[in-house]
Amino acid sequence: MSTLIETLAQEGILLCPSCREAQWRVATESLHCDACDTHWPIRNQVPDLFNQYQLRTSADPSLPAAEQQALVEAILRALELETEGAMPARVAEIVERASAWACSDDAYTAEINDLLDRFAPSPEPVEAGPLPAPNLAPSFRLERHYLPESLTVGSRICANMRVTNSGDAPWSSRLAAGLLLSASWLGTTAASEMSAVEVRFPIDIAPGRTISLPMPIIAPQTPGAHQLRLQLKRIDTGEPVGTAVDIDVRVRPLASKPSLWHRLTSTTAPQDPAVPVEINPQIADYGEDHAAGTALIERSLQLAGVTQARILEVGSGTHPHTAWLTDHEVVALDISSPLLELGALYFGDRFSERLGLLCADAFAAPFAPESFDMVCMFSALHHFQEPEAILRQLSHLLKPNGQLAVMCEPVGESLEQPETIRDLLKGINEQVFSLDEYQQIFARAGLCPTQIRIDGASLKALLIKQDAPHDRGPITADRQA
Repeated sequence: MSTLIETLAQEGILLCPSCREAQWRVATESLHCDACDTHWPIRNQVPDLFNQYQLRTSADPSLPAAEQQALVEAILRALELETEGAMPARVAEIVERASAWACSDDAYTAEINDLLDRFAPSPEPVEAGPLPAPNLAPSFRLERHYLPESLTVGSRICANMRVTNSGDAPWSSRLAAGLLLSASWLGTTAASEMSAVEVRFPIDIAPGRTISLPMPIIAPQTPGAHQLRLQLKRIDTGEPVGTAVDIDVRVRPLASKPSLWHRLTSTTAPQDPAVPVEINPQIADYGEDHAAGTALIERSLQLAGVTQARILEVGSGTHPHTAWLTDHEVVALDISSPLLELGALYFGDRFSERLGLLCADAFAAPFAPESFDMVCMFSALHHFQEPEAILRQLSHLLKPNGQLAVMCEPVGESLEQPETIRDLLKGINEQVFSLDEYQQIFARAGLCPTQIRIDGASLKALLIKQDAPHDRGPITADRQA
């Protein structure tokens, strides 16, 4: 275990997830909480404060021997690890666990099992599987939406609708008699009906699975109270099927348009804190784009006068980007112990005093409040089912005047990207939000942007806590039809 994690334990910053106390005894293979007598394992120097893994139910959950050996060799090359001695066997043991483990959340399980494509991606597309039979009795549940409470007449907004297949058969848009999701305004004129939108599912949606669908919505031309109806429809006939969900929306005259910030924080706003959005060309290289995010964080700390920051990087995986900020301490947190363990092998004893890798659930991050100068995420926020909820949770870990950095998040209005489809087929939770939706997410999390930058389709935002955030509560359906 790194010196930094031991320091956090001694300072009372690292808390036991079970009892939220900080009474630790450190052993070679475990952290022991004296307050509740719980042992938390340490594997390859990485404490596992999540520890909710179980073996997958598949009869043979492991990779075939040839694929496992190829993956081990790919990891050794990618991380520049020794190919002799005990190192290959240590990597093989991590790979074996990563392919066999599961946890209660299927999307988390998919991320944990995804070592193969992270280190040895196949050029072959992930197979969509055979066509399912037509769904004769489909039903859905609207989990949340990102449609504002009010819109300006005729305005256009892309709003994600997060829906769950609540039936007992798959949804498929690959069939002629398949399904799509429709959004249309109730009680509007024929001309306004042209603004109805229909979106096909990018993959087959199994029973119980949830997906966020970006839907371009055009507001009615008539001011007043309106309802937007969500409905499953047949592709071939356009027939509505199953129950519908109606969302209440107020449409404003064009002249009375308030700021987005006022719409979301309508109780108190002494001044409009809107921040100009910096628009730049796409940074084509993935690594360079993330390096630009790291540089943005470093400059932000310098401008804030923080010379020795304590940083929490959430969803860090094997390579925490802020690890290379030499003047600061970095805790890299992820729910995948295998990815962190590979990181521990890669870093070894380098940076041990200022870099710690910790496996834990970000929604129950095991730290005392106000422990970090900076909390950051790189290409991670969109994987969380409730992005505003995780941001709100993480904001409690910020010191006064601390910053939360959301880096390299996808901006767009479609899931139809090859990489996105590939991850969806593997079971990973993928979402893409518009700029307007990101601003809604930040406001609902009680966060105020100080800088927003978009490099092509990559959003980077620096955020601080509002003094008195107005919590509108969960973003859910208004009522079932």
